[in-house]
Amino acid sequence: MRVSVIVTNYNYSHYIGKALRSLLDQSLRTEDYEIIVLDDNSGDISMKLLEAYLDSIRLIRADEHKGNLALCNEGFRRARGQFVVRVDADDYVNRNFLELESMFLIENKEFDAVSCDYYKVDTQGNRWGRYDASIEPIACGVMFRREMLFYDDDAHIWDDVDCLKHLNVYRIPLPLYRYLQHSESLTHKVVSV
Repeated sequence: MRVSVIVTNYNYSHYIGKALRSLLDQSLRTEDYEIIVLDDNSGDISMKLLEAYLDSIRLIRADEHKGNLALCNEGFRRARGQFVVRVDADDYVNRNFLELESMFLIENKEFDAVSCDYYKVDTQGNRWGRYDASIEPIACGVMFRREMLFYDDDAHIWDDVDCLKHLNVYRIPLPLYRYLQHSESLTHKVVSV
C-alpha cells in the first residue's frame, strides 16, 4: 500500500461528501491507497452519508467525542501505507494530489515529507487566493513518510505546523489542495472577500 489518507469528521455532513469524492477520483490507482475516515461521534447525519462509501473507505466511529488529535492518532495507528497524509473533512483535493505527492517521495528519499500549494475557497468553490505552503503552511495536505510520524496522546505533528520546520519538507509549487473557509472551520479564520 503506497498511501494512507486520514480524514477526521465531526458534524461535517455538509462537506464530507465532496472531500471523499475528490479522494475517490484520484489519478493514483485505487489499489495503491486507502482512505480511513474517523468519525468523532457526530450528532448530525454524517454516519448515514458515510454508509454510501463503505465499499471504498475504512470507517471508524468513536463511541464518544474524542477530539481531532485523538482521531488523527488513531488513524495513524491503523494506517497501512508507506506514506500518510491528512485531508480535512471539509476540504477537497486536485485529482493528481496523491499521485504527485507520493511520486515525489518515492523519487526523492532525502525528503521527510512533501507539501503543496493550496487555494482557500468558499462553500461555492470560489477561490479567495493561492497560498505558498512554505510561507503559509497548513497542517493538512502534507504527505509524510510513515517513519517520520511520531505521535503521543498530547501532541502530534499534524496539529502543529511549527513541527514541519524540524523536518526536510519539499514544497510542490502546484495548488493541489482546496482549503475550505467557512464559519464552522476548526481554524475559525474565515477570509472576507
